[in-house]
Amino acid sequence: MKESPVQHIRLDKLDAVFLRNDSCEDLHDRSWASSFGAVSGQLLAAHGVTVVNDPAALMRAGSKVYLDEFPAEVRPRSLMTRNVEDVRAFISSLGHVIVKPLCGAKGRNVFMIDGDEPNLNQIMEAVLEDGYIYAQGYVAGAHEGDMRIFLLDGELIEVDGHIAAFRRLPEGNDPRANISAGGRMEPADISDKQRGVVKAMRDKLGEDGMFFVGIDVIGDKVIEINAESPRGLDALERRIHS
Repeated sequence: MKESPVQHIRLDKLDAVFLRNDSCEDLHDRSWASSFGAVSGQLLAAHGVTVVNDPAALMRAGSKVYLDEFPAEVRPRSLMTRNVEDVRAFISSLGHVIVKPLCGAKGRNVFMIDGDEPNLNQIMEAVLEDGYIYAQGYVAGAHEGDMRIFLLDGELIEVDGHIAAFRRLPEGNDPRANISAGGRMEPADISDKQRGVVKAMRDKLGEDGMFFVGIDVIGDKVIEINAESPRGLDALERRIHS
C-alpha cells in the first residue's frame, strides 16, 4: 500500500465528524479506542461540530441490548444473561432460538438452537467467552436471510430511485447471513411492513442522536441495530453503479 503524505487538520473546524469504530472488535486489540472516540466526540460536539452518531448515547446504542428499548412489536423476544439455566428455560419456552454474544460482530459464535440441543453446554461455553449471552426468539423466514436497511435521520435513504438496502443470503445450511461469514448480497425491495418498522423506530432513533444506522430485518422484525459502524454501504454503491 502506498503511503499518503501526512496532513494535519483541526477537527473542530469541520462541519461534521463520523465516529466509525467497532467496540466489539476493539475490545481485545484496542481497548482504548471506544472510550477515546466517545470522549473526543463529546469535545467536538461541545465546539459545535455535528458528531455522528451522538457520542454520549453511542456506547449504549452499540450493544445488542439497545434493540430492547424499541417497541416489542418490531423485535423478537430476547434474553440477556450469563446463566446457562436461564438460556435453557428460554429455549424451553420458545423452542427455536438464536444465541449469540451480547458484544459480537461478523457472525462470530452465533448459533441456531431448535429444541433439545445435545451440544448446548459447549455452545454456551463458546458464547460466554465473549461476555454475556444474548438470545433471541427465532424469526420465521430467517433461513432465507435478512435485509440490511440503512437509515438517515430515521428515514430510508433513497438516491436516484434506489433504496439503500440489500438482502443478505446465508450460504448452505449456515444460519448466519453475515457477508464476513460467507453470506452474499442481493438487491432488495422494501415492503410496506418494513416501512412500518422504520416508522416505529424513527422517533426514538432521533431522540437518541442515532443519525446514521443500519438495521437488520427479517420480515417485520428487527434482529439487530448497527449504530457504531454499519457496513455494506460501499458494496451497495458499487452494485448500484455497476
